[in-house]
Amino acid sequence: MTSRRRPMELPAVIFSLVVFISTAWMTTIAYGPMPFWDAWEVVRIEDSWGKLWSLHNEHMIMFPRIFYGLDTLLASGTGVFSVAVIWLFQITSCILLIDLAKAPRMPAIALSVSLMFWARHLENLSWSFQVGFVGVSLIAISTMWLINFGTYTALVMALIVGGTAPYWSLNGLLVPMIAAVLCLVDKKIFFSCLFGLATAVGVMAYISLGFKTGNGGSEFHLLKAPLVYANILIQPFIEIFAISISPLDTRVMLLSLIGAIAVHGCALYALVTSIRNRDRPSLTLLAIATFGLGSCLMVALGRNEGYGGPAYRYALFSVVALLPIALITFRKSSETCKPSIFAVIVSGVLALNAVVWYPFAVHRGNIEVEAIRAIKKNPNNPESYRLLYPAPEALNDRIKAMQARQLGMFRGAEPDLGR
Repeated sequence: MTSRRRPMELPAVIFSLVVFISTAWMTTIAYGPMPFWDAWEVVRIEDSWGKLWSLHNEHMIMFPRIFYGLDTLLASGTGVFSVAVIWLFQITSCILLIDLAKAPRMPAIALSVSLMFWARHLENLSWSFQVGFVGVSLIAISTMWLINFGTYTALVMALIVGGTAPYWSLNGLLVPMIAAVLCLVDKKIFFSCLFGLATAVGVMAYISLGFKTGNGGSEFHLLKAPLVYANILIQPFIEIFAISISPLDTRVMLLSLIGAIAVHGCALYALVTSIRNRDRPSLTLLAIATFGLGSCLMVALGRNEGYGGPAYRYALFSVVALLPIALITFRKSSETCKPSIFAVIVSGVLALNAVVWYPFAVHRGNIEVEAIRAIKKNPNNPESYRLLYPAPEALNDRIKAMQARQLGMFRGAEPDLGR
């Protein structure tokens, strides 16, 4: 049987390497040294380290703000440090998922690398502000990975790591909540209570900072949320084969619903069999998948008003939801060649899909190039910054600070305050 698997494993690994290398290359194309959109909110130390205990929209981003401040100090606010951290986080998440997969090893590596570095993640992997998005996923994965060991030391470390999750992003509240249930299933009652306490503390922290649920009143269509949830979860994969589609298209919504039902059916079946067989690694992977599913649901609840399709960055949560379920299936069918065949198909399709995302990388890179050209021509005119922020007139103080402190493209240049 091994001889049947080996010929299929090599192309899967090669395709996954193509995915990794092409996405890394496109990241260098999409990256730019000037802040883009939300990154302007944390370009100054007083806006990162000076506002650690504050909300950004509905999210508490205390730990991401620490990295934004380090980027300002260590990389002159160019985002290089943050992007490097993002890649380190994503690589670590991928390694931990592969470790939980156990067997068969090579197909699991190929599938994990292909999905975690799929070019659809380019927005997350090339934009410095996405430290929080990628970071909270790593926190979720590493917390469950530590719980899987079951030792006292590992559980303490899991509590420390998972306890930080609410302060990375709003969906980080899911991490200690899911960890509490996982510990309860594993009969670690004491730690289950501690994770429950960490969840309660996180909720109180958000309330103390004035968190309010969005989409209130008559405009909030609760019945629409399940449809949006299904679409956020499944549409990224539909778009691999049909890019120009509308999430409001009846066929797309139907495919999304079918796909979401299938995913939940597989997850439920895996849960029942894992509990019956006391399969701790599978339960751990399911806990990670639950975080991904829960994150997609939270996005659906918060973004269903005027919904026009899932933002590219949300594909990370879709992958974190579906990949663990696929890895569980791999473990259950390790004595057949099916995992290798599946890994070849998925990694091959995602390698080809990289071609589709090259124009996106060029477009994002050109935004920086064109903006920098305009800024060099007239650095004191807020209009020069419109490509980087939709309301540049609000950036006046930040623009002056960047020039005075030689941040971003002004690094190494003589300060020009326009005085």
